[in-house]
Amino acid sequence: MREHSDCPPDPRVVGLDALPELPTLIERGQPVAIVASGTERGASALLEAGLVTVSERERADRFRLEQNRREHLLGRSILRRVLGDVLKLPPGAVPIETNAQGKPYIDGQACQFNLTHSNGWVAAAFCRGRRIGVDIEATGRIDASEAANLSRLTLSQAEQRLLLSAPADARVDLFLRLWRMKEAVLKAEGCGLIDDLPSLDLAHLMRRPQGEVRFGGASWSVGEASPENLPPLAIAIETFQDT
Repeated sequence: MREHSDCPPDPRVVGLDALPELPTLIERGQPVAIVASGTERGASALLEAGLVTVSERERADRFRLEQNRREHLLGRSILRRVLGDVLKLPPGAVPIETNAQGKPYIDGQACQFNLTHSNGWVAAAFCRGRRIGVDIEATGRIDASEAANLSRLTLSQAEQRLLLSAPADARVDLFLRLWRMKEAVLKAEGCGLIDDLPSLDLAHLMRRPQGEVRFGGASWSVGEASPENLPPLAIAIETFQDT
């Protein structure tokens, strides 16, 4: 038996200035992702609003780098602001839990969400009634040698052939595209990183802006977005689940 046999709408990607619009978009069934830099003015205002819980702040204090602390607090502040508006609750009262693999969730709620951060950037994705995953990986974090070494551990044979057929100066970006899309699927499914990453083969998605993949007893619509003045991200949305 399958659920969610219809395809979800294409996700909409917005900046932090569109934060007040998100609850309405979510209620309408529009998948949406919001991307923010920890250094922009709106982020500072959100952090100063004191939306996070004591335990979330204590966890942030355990990060060694200030950038990581800020990313954690900004991500949680965005979640609490948006979900509080959706659920008609004060931000601090939103009952966010975390599973064993680190995925945040709210038990029994239709609004699904996910969170990612990288190199000073934070992205949060929301979808009503469908699991959703998002990943953002800032460029410039790895070089060609690191990408080649990681590809042998994480990519399928088809993905590795695709990588080797690309021009040498394009391989790091191609590897990061594959990595972002794999991460988005894994985070949507909620399993965290798996030992057999090559089994999640996304080579067929590299020549199109969006496609579908089977993983974890469900089908996922997986796509990329490169908004102007924002880093690229990948989003995976559940299209159906075997029951």
